Amino acid sequence: SYTIAFKGSIEGDGKINWGDGTVTTNETSHTETTSGTYRIKSQIWHNPHNPTGNSAIDPNFKSSLTKVYRVPKDNTGRYNYSLRCSFQNCSKLTYANLTNLDVNKYTMCPQIFNNCTALTDIIFPNGFLRGCTSDTEGASSLFSGCTSLQTIDVSNWDTSKVVIMGGLFRNCSSLTTLDLSSLDTSKVTSMDYMFHGCTNLQTITGLENLDISNVQHFNSMFVNCSSLT
Repeated sequence: SYTIAFKGSIEGDGKINWGDGTVTTNETSHTETTSGTYRIKSQIWHNPHNPTGNSAIDPNFKSSLTKVYRVPKDNTGRYNYSLRCSFQNCSKLTYANLTNLDVNKYTMCPQIFNNCTALTDIIFPNGFLRGCTSDTEGASSLFSGCTSLQTIDVSNWDTSKVVIMGGLFRNCSSLTTLDLSSLDTSKVTSMDYMFHGCTNLQTITGLENLDISNVQHFNSMFVNCSSLT
C-alpha cells in the first residue's frame, strides 16, 4: 500500500500510474494486489513554479526523490514565471533531466537545486536560463550546497539576460573544474559568493574573458577556494 504526500490539493492532470497497470486520477493512495517492485509515475506537479520562496514539494516526498526524468508542466497558469526552490533540500536527488523545460518561460530561477547534496548528474535544455530576467534573484544560489556535483556543463546555457549570479556555485565542494567560456555575463550585476566554498575547484576556464563591465558586487566571490590556481 502506498500513499504519495503532496502539499495542499492536487492540481493539473492529477494522474498517477502505479506501475501495475492501474492509472488513477486525483487519488494519492493505492494498494498493490501482488508483492513486487513497481515504478510509480506521476503527472502531478503541485505548484512547482513557486513564487513564495518555499519549495512546493512535500517534505515526505523530498526525502525519497532520487531522480527526475522530466519537468512536468504547470497546467493551472498560476505559477508561470518562477522555478524558485523547485528541488531545494531534495537530499537524495542524484539525477535531473530538464530537457523538456520551456526555457523562455521562467524569469526567476534561484535556488532550484539548493542543498541537493547527492546530486551528481544534470542534463540541461538548450538555452537554459534564456528567460531569466529577474533583477532581484535571477539565477542566484542555483546549485548552492550541491556538494556531490563534480562537473557542470554550461555550454548550452543562454545567460544573455541573467542579472544575478550570486552564489551560483556556492559550496559545490566536489567541483574540480569549470568551463565558463560560453557564458554571456554582459548584463550581470552581482557575482557575490559565486564560487564561495568550492574547496576542490582547481581550474576555471574562460574566467578571464567574462564580461564584468556591469558587475557591481564581487563580495566573497572566491572565499575558501583553497585549491584554485
